[in-house]
Amino acid sequence: VRDLGDNIGLILQNHGLMTVGETVAQTFYRIWYLEQACRIQMSVQATGAPMCIPSEDYVLRARRQFEAYDDKGHLVWQALRRKLDREQPDYIR
Repeated sequence: VRDLGDNIGLILQNHGLMTVGETVAQTFYRIWYLEQACRIQMSVQATGAPMCIPSEDYVLRARRQFEAYDDKGHLVWQALRRKLDREQPDYIR
């Protein structure tokens, strides 16, 4: 908890990723996007091309957009549940 502080996620050396949220849906939403960001970065680094680090203004704008959409993950969670209902209706709720 001390290391997490006011942040919504951590990248743990040799232990993977961790996120927190007010709901399971919000936590899932956050971990999914953090994992995607990590995968993209690893793919870019694998090319050997130099990394293009965005400006602080760009990063702050992207953060505001992410936080504006982060409605505790409800919309994304509902969509994923509908997809699961459609593709694997025999799962246990």
